[in-house]
Amino acid sequence: MSGNKWFSKNIWISGAVSFPASGRVIETVLDEIVHLEKLNNQNVKQTIVIVCPGEYKLPCNEMEESPNGGRKFNRTVFQANNVDFDLKATDKYLLVKSSFESSNINEEYYYNILEALSIITGKLVYPIMVQHYHKNGIIEKIIEFKKNIANKKLNPPFRYSMRPEIVSFSNFFSKYLIVASDPHSQVFGYWFKLNRAWQADIENIALTLTVSIEGILKKYFSQYGYPDAEIIAQAKDAKKLIEESNLGDRISQRMLANLANLNQPSPKSVLFELAKESIIPKKYAENWVRLRNKSAHAAEVKPDQKTFQKHLDRVNICLTLFYSLLFLVIGYQGKFINYSLKNWPDNDFNKKMNNKDT
Repeated sequence: MSGNKWFSKNIWISGAVSFPASGRVIETVLDEIVHLEKLNNQNVKQTIVIVCPGEYKLPCNEMEESPNGGRKFNRTVFQANNVDFDLKATDKYLLVKSSFESSNINEEYYYNILEALSIITGKLVYPIMVQHYHKNGIIEKIIEFKKNIANKKLNPPFRYSMRPEIVSFSNFFSKYLIVASDPHSQVFGYWFKLNRAWQADIENIALTLTVSIEGILKKYFSQYGYPDAEIIAQAKDAKKLIEESNLGDRISQRMLANLANLNQPSPKSVLFELAKESIIPKKYAENWVRLRNKSAHAAEVKPDQKTFQKHLDRVNICLTLFYSLLFLVIGYQGKFINYSLKNWPDNDFNKKMNNKDT
């Protein structure tokens, strides 16, 4: 750090501050500091190195030589979306190295990598240092350590800590980096809301989970759930009858509004059409409807074990639905944890789900 110029944005300075000619020291908390250096690196690949505090269990498939001559499996090496990844897990931090051929410099690309890691592990993966080497120089960032933010693990989409599970790990990475080409994508936003709710109680989880599913359906599955030609024709006839009737204005307007809503598919109709086409099991749609109604109307879960277990089962089914929709959005196919079934088995996910677990 010494001898280099470091920059920071959005600095909060409280109180009256003056800057005499002799200078002044300002004490404040910075989100990050950045150092830029121009170099001639024409012969090197673009490389991003990220340091993340914490212990992570990854599907290590490569060994590292230790100074004393020993060897241990602590590296996860794979390629995803034409990017070479080398992740090294230690007891205190995770070192993520990625290198790729590209002349475009995207200073925020490391966000995409951390988003994929966060979804896979179920926890927010925070960096404390980022080094971005490109053909024209280096971008270095030192980032505030967010130690006071709750980070309880959300149940992950698939198992990822054993060596054979590198297939699911790398496949998800590759698909996610293609779809979420820009950081802070809506896909990650829905997962982030769910992760934050997971830090609270079961009621907050249920509401946020069902609302996040609704958001994904509206954003990515709007082509499903439209009424067929027959019911649209019937709606036109019904509209004419209502307009020609002697009903009061209030009830007439309410009925006409309901008919107009037929042209806008509801999340419920979208889910049941997905089930009809065997894209998701029907029980996913049925349990989303029950859980959504219960959480939307702030119904309390009774303390007896049977009722609470039923509510918990619906949360797990909807979590499986959430991940299924996420998989469909990014095009992931592979192993996943089926939280909708007893003992949470590993199943194969593909676009056409076979409805065996309905």
